[in-house]
Amino acid sequence: MSRHRFEAYLDKVFGFSRLVGALPEGRQSPTHRWQKVFDAVFLAAAMQVPSLLQIEAECRRGALAKRIGPISDDTIGYALQRQSPEHVFALGCEIARRLKCNEILRSDWSRGLIVAAVDGIEICSPFARCCDACMQREVQHRVRGEMRTDIQYYHRIVAVVTVSTTFPVPLGIRFQKDGEAEVPCALALLQDLVGHLGRGFLDLLVGDALYLQAPFVKEVERLGLDWAFTLKENQPDLLREADIPPSIKARPWSC
Repeated sequence: MSRHRFEAYLDKVFGFSRLVGALPEGRQSPTHRWQKVFDAVFLAAAMQVPSLLQIEAECRRGALAKRIGPISDDTIGYALQRQSPEHVFALGCEIARRLKCNEILRSDWSRGLIVAAVDGIEICSPFARCCDACMQREVQHRVRGEMRTDIQYYHRIVAVVTVSTTFPVPLGIRFQKDGEAEVPCALALLQDLVGHLGRGFLDLLVGDALYLQAPFVKEVERLGLDWAFTLKENQPDLLREADIPPSIKARPWSC
């Protein structure tokens, strides 16, 4: 089993193999160990392999054939479905703590502050395949030249990512639940991050005008975070709807 310098670096700096090996197994009597599944997905993500089918191909006869060996997309999917996301989240937080200790999350332009952005994005929006956690909507689209209305399945996630770094470092993601709005989902993610990383880990949270809501702002401040949410000049109604108390409006953050 050959190991690339990339993995050697991860082990030297983060003890990555040890951390991954400590993740609990979510299956009963698995054929392939969880660490093998995790390594296949992690290394494929680092290679920007976009699908489980392509991960399977890389493991059988591609770049991961020697490192991972044959493993099917069904096996990977089955293992991921049964793995606790809380333990993977905690692994990511452990890596983030090490990055902060190594001064990777700071930069000169941010004057030594660790700045993170919060935002939501839609992923995976097929018409034919779905899972139990999918949200759905009716969408008009063109099929073979004709307009038709079909049920579209989709997921939305909220991510918190550092932007004070040379390259963005994801700190955490959370899937929106069916019927849940983006802002409450973001708040739950921030609460989890502060719970794992501590109140002093981030210095400043930035986001768009969607997050300029009094309950969200109050909770962000209760979590010990300064904030800067962008409100454009062409959005006067949003400022009125936000109903931000004057005491909060009068506290702009400056570099």
